[in-house]
Amino acid sequence: MAFGNDQNDIQLFKNSLYAVQVGDFPGLRDYADEQVAFQENLPKAVAARILQKFADFREK
Repeated sequence: MAFGNDQNDIQLFKNSLYAVQVGDFPGLRDYADEQVAFQENLPKAVAARILQKFADFREK
């Protein structure tokens, strides 16, 4: 699983099994499986997404 927010993360996303875009950089959308939008407490939102994804993958 990869998290990224900018153009420099495109190759990272291409090589990952699951990619989460942080923020709204338009050039990354095509490579992301999902997005965490900018919000007041972004670190907390990203941490929550990580925990949720691990729980989701564990169930598979």
